Amino acid sequence: MKIDIIIKIVIAALVLTAILFIVLMVIDVGSDKTEDVMSPSTGEPDDSDSDTTTSDNTIYNNTDQSGIKKTVDPNTEPVDANTDLNTDADTPNSTTIPSEEETNPSSPQSTRTPTSNSNSPQQRARTLADAASNSNGIDNSWALQLVNAKNPLASGFVPNLTSIGSYGGENREFDNRGAAYAKLMMEAAQNDGLILTPVSSYRRVVRQEENFRASFNSFVSQGHSRERAFDLTAEQIAVPRTSEHNAGLAIDFNSISTSFDQTAEFHWLRDNAHHYGFILRYPSGTTSITGIIYEPWHWRFVGLHHAEKIKNSGQVLEQYISNCKDDESAVAAWRAQLVG
Repeated sequence: MKIDIIIKIVIAALVLTAILFIVLMVIDVGSDKTEDVMSPSTGEPDDSDSDTTTSDNTIYNNTDQSGIKKTVDPNTEPVDANTDLNTDADTPNSTTIPSEEETNPSSPQSTRTPTSNSNSPQQRARTLADAASNSNGIDNSWALQLVNAKNPLASGFVPNLTSIGSYGGENREFDNRGAAYAKLMMEAAQNDGLILTPVSSYRRVVRQEENFRASFNSFVSQGHSRERAFDLTAEQIAVPRTSEHNAGLAIDFNSISTSFDQTAEFHWLRDNAHHYGFILRYPSGTTSITGIIYEPWHWRFVGLHHAEKIKNSGQVLEQYISNCKDDESAVAAWRAQLVG
């Protein structure tokens, strides 16, 4: 009997020992798990591995689809403002992080160089104009001359010319005092992704005569009287010595069509040509004043000062200039030669 009791006591002791050992093991495991999510210094939850955490040394932590965590350090060079930290380019929630230069342009760490327009075509045109200004601050005053049916060029007039480009394999020339402005204007348009092609510029008087005569003969062949054919032609082609092309002061750009005013090139010229001394010479609705139909392609050099004033006034050159010569001798002589 005594032996049985002793055996039971020993067994009970062993069971209690085993239970105590298991309890201790459970407590120790629980303590290890808590340390994975608690800060040893504060006892507070530590989110330092969270994908949205920002710290003093980290701009942004991001986990891509591979599960690899990425960190961008502001002390590394460079951080491109357009860099997408999400490696999946098709992800709509990709994040673009601005560089320090964009978020704080005045930062001493910034290496951004301020954009300078000192060498832009517009500024260079302004510099040229300043050098060509008179005591009243008006540049290129020589260019403010009216060339039309009542203000013909002198017989035998030929300007000093400089090339401004080519079209169809033929050289295009312009008065050498205004050529630089024309080339700067075309350069500026090209910088904006547009091409201004000088379809026509300086035109010799002999060529003007040929053009006028061809159009005149065409109207006559259509059954118009010679008088009517002359008038119809004169609305479209200036009488020789009354064309701004004969003076070397006008350029026809891109397309000899009224649809040119639907193009980006026309809109650019409308908004910018005056910065280079050019005006739209024959606006819509001014034929009764200019004697010439609407020509959105025809741009005339008058200098920067006058170009801006004319643009702002809404006037055509005939209205802007007060000292018209009112000399119709060139038209009368040409009419007599063709009409008889």
